[in-house]
Amino acid sequence: MKHSLLTKIRLALLLLALVPLATSCLKEGLNDFEGLRHPMQITGTFNPELGLPIGQADINITDLLGLFNETSGIIEIDPQTGAATVHYDTTFLNIFDVSSTKHRGKSTVPYQRSVQGTMDFDLFSNIDVLPETFRLEKVFLTLTTDIMAHGTPATQNLLNNYDVFAYFDNIVLTAVNSTTHQSYTLPIIQDSIPINNMLTGASILVIDSVDASDFLNIKPDCITYNAQLNINFGTAFWASDITQFLSDSLGLSTIDVNSHLSIYSPLTIFFSDASYNAYIGLDANRNDLLEQLQIDSSYLVFEFVNGLPLQLNLSASLTDADSHALVSLFENGVGQLNAAAIGFNAATQSYTATTPTTSIVRVPITSELLQSISKASNIHLLASLSTAADANVSQPAVSIIGSDALAVRVYATLRPHVNITYPIGADSIIISK
Repeated sequence: MKHSLLTKIRLALLLLALVPLATSCLKEGLNDFEGLRHPMQITGTFNPELGLPIGQADINITDLLGLFNETSGIIEIDPQTGAATVHYDTTFLNIFDVSSTKHRGKSTVPYQRSVQGTMDFDLFSNIDVLPETFRLEKVFLTLTTDIMAHGTPATQNLLNNYDVFAYFDNIVLTAVNSTTHQSYTLPIIQDSIPINNMLTGASILVIDSVDASDFLNIKPDCITYNAQLNINFGTAFWASDITQFLSDSLGLSTIDVNSHLSIYSPLTIFFSDASYNAYIGLDANRNDLLEQLQIDSSYLVFEFVNGLPLQLNLSASLTDADSHALVSLFENGVGQLNAAAIGFNAATQSYTATTPTTSIVRVPITSELLQSISKASNIHLLASLSTAADANVSQPAVSIIGSDALAVRVYATLRPHVNITYPIGADSIIISK
């Protein structure tokens, strides 16, 4: 009996394997097979899985962190390394009217004016919850100052005759977090910087690509710059008023001081437990498909292809057009999506994503879910984010590559029991429930 059953199974499998060949032969030479005048067919029941897309989203790093939605910084992709970078630039302009302030009486104090400026820094202000663990690395800060003095044709010779020299000192660059009342002053290696050729225009490199990671890791909302402009005389000099002497005797009228602050970062970061929200719009043409969903036999399938060097703990819910939650989707509330694998990147000198990871989450159709689907306009994703880990490095900071992204695909998977009839020689399969 056992041998007979096994023979029947093998025979059935062989017949199924020969169906395409037999169909081809019958189409090409049906009249050659006189014995096959009566219809033959294969019948059976099987349970196919059919996944049809109903929504999708591709979330890149800019969307995910929400850093640059309203920032005054510029996000760029480095053409050499492919790394996403953020660049802040600002200019502080101070114009001094030399003759505007006069002192009475003998004075040996040099001419002094305060150079100052404030830059709003909104890199961190657009994130809902910035974790305490957030750390930036590879932040580079450059400060240059251009100075131009305006005078008469004879002013340069007079400046030389009186051995007039100018310099900056008391240079202070401070990051300020007004929420936490923190401040951090960037150490300046050269506190006194000489100024040459004021009349022809002098460009002074005050800070040259200094690593300012600690400067920005207090998460400032503004940066202040202060320095002191000094004009003094190397030879014996006496005058009742220095500003009047500069104006009347030397012919100086105004001094323009234009300071340019640049902050550049390739977004090399470490953090844990940052939060993120996203909405995936559902396909408006899905109604016919939704009518085929069946309780206890159909699924919503979420496919996540994570090319970001970020791990996500994810929850999801269906929402209506007004973003009101209708029903939670994940059975246990939260699903974990592993970060892309990371490796050391010689081009960026940091860790970057190497291989995406794919995660599949299946959500069974329940009566509550079935009712909510017909009313839903979006799927609301709420994620807790952490940068990827590496077994060989403690808390590695990762650089974000411009092509890094999280692809989300949502499918409806139908699982009806289907009866199939395959007439040999027919052009199509007959399917019935």
